[in-house]
Amino acid sequence: FGTVIYHKGIEVEAEHNAPVAAVARGIIEYSGWVRGLGNVAILRHGSGLYTLNAHLFKILKEVRSKVEQGETIGTVGDTGTNDKPSLYFEVREKGKAVDPIAYFKKDSLTYLN
Repeated sequence: FGTVIYHKGIEVEAEHNAPVAAVARGIIEYSGWVRGLGNVAILRHGSGLYTLNAHLFKILKEVRSKVEQGETIGTVGDTGTNDKPSLYFEVREKGKAVDPIAYFKKDSLTYLN
């Protein structure tokens, strides 16, 4: 359709309806639909750090909900422009996308808490 979508995060293939957990303690800043990304949950972790979880089948938390690291916030789906179940995960620090892989390492997660 002449549309270019630039991803600034990672796409993780997973089973449909598998749980999606918060990578760190935070507050649900946004919970809803975003064109191209489908069902999205955005968490605010403080100090200008946000994470975005997209293509969710279900969003299990409402806006302003407090969540702990490891708490389930939704389930994997194929919403948006996806044709197979996966999780799109993005990290933003002070408005700029950063490499999300660092946030999967234990030391990085400990630092956020």
